[in-house]
Amino acid sequence: MRDRNLKFRGIPESSEAYCAGPKTKRNDTTPRDIVASFPDTRTRDAILKKAREGGGFTYLTHNIQVPLGSRGKNTETLQLRKNLSPITTKHTECKFRFRWTSPCELMVIHQGTRFFAHNYDSGLTLLNSLDIKHDLPHRSPYGDSASRPSDPAHCWI
Repeated sequence: MRDRNLKFRGIPESSEAYCAGPKTKRNDTTPRDIVASFPDTRTRDAILKKAREGGGFTYLTHNIQVPLGSRGKNTETLQLRKNLSPITTKHTECKFRFRWTSPCELMVIHQGTRFFAHNYDSGLTLLNSLDIKHDLPHRSPYGDSASRPSDPAHCWI
């Protein structure tokens, strides 16, 4: 059910909405984040796409933001994952487990050792160090070998 949820910031609180976070005495009038559940994930995905492209939207007179950390990934993270997709495909084919860590790195644990890749070149080095046979090109098929974002706070896994 969590995959259908999105968090919104900037919507005034009401009795009909579930607010994320504790209700505390605050000096500001900023409302708490509100969690919304969408029966149709296409609607949720369209909202996430708009949020990735540059921000929020206006509802009635309120400026609404969708914190990308709630369910989305920013453009830099998506590009990094796309660049590393041939690497992750090889890991999957060879039954190596991997995960995405912060700040935007691919991590593989093999025989108790952790290996990391943060761009296509380091992903190729990772494949070679794990003796995974491949015929991948020396350059990413998706353009430049972009590495993780310079600001880890903007990477949402």
